[in-house]
Amino acid sequence: MSILYETLNNKIVKSLKKYEKNKGKSCYDEFEENLKEAYFGEHSKIELIDPNLPNFFNRLRFNGVKIELNTGYNRTLQRDIINHLQMEDYIDDFISSEVLKWVDQHHI
Repeated sequence: MSILYETLNNKIVKSLKKYEKNKGKSCYDEFEENLKEAYFGEHSKIELIDPNLPNFFNRLRFNGVKIELNTGYNRTLQRDIINHLQMEDYIDDFISSEVLKWVDQHHI
């Protein structure tokens, strides 16, 4: 048996084992799990881009500006991030890409 054959065979076996382990999960499910681990896991480094952001948002809101956030994440993940960063009292609302997709599909 050649070294090339063994190497390819090992890679195929490894890929098949990974496929079996993740059977039934979509790529997005796996992506979302990885995001949650990165954002909320033991080694998470998620933080506000600036520690003065809550004060800045409050000054804007005091002057009549509504603060609404938008990301490419689904609504649940957005809410989790907002709560994790303790920003729920500093924004008026948030909208997700999944809502915008639905609106576009239904021509609203």
